[in-house]
Amino acid sequence: METDNFFKEIYRLLKPNGYAIISCPNITSFHNLGLMIFGMQPVSFHSSHIQVGNPLFGTKIGELSSGLRHVKIFTAPALKDLATHHGFEVLDIYGYGHYYIPKFISSFLSKLTPRYSIYIGIVLKKL
Repeated sequence: METDNFFKEIYRLLKPNGYAIISCPNITSFHNLGLMIFGMQPVSFHSSHIQVGNPLFGTKIGELSSGLRHVKIFTAPALKDLATHHGFEVLDIYGYGHYYIPKFISSFLSKLTPRYSIYIGIVLKKL
């Protein structure tokens, strides 16, 4: 999907002062950064129907998520910049999830460091 058209369509569909919430995988999550430091493929960036270039090699994408492959993944600043470029006010940027740690710690870290969570999200208001 063309990202700019996605934002334009959301803007077109919302009423004035309407709200939208968008979330996506985060290329700068702790686990993706760790993989990239060692020259491996980030888990969130799917270049095949199976995982390649990382320790999950051969795992079908559908076994890890909804089966959909993400062609475009973002950082929190990039998602915010796109939203403001297309006429939205960004009300909040949040993160959720961290792999391999207990949920209560993951929730705390997501609030403390949203830019490093598995997923990032933004709350938008149409101006």
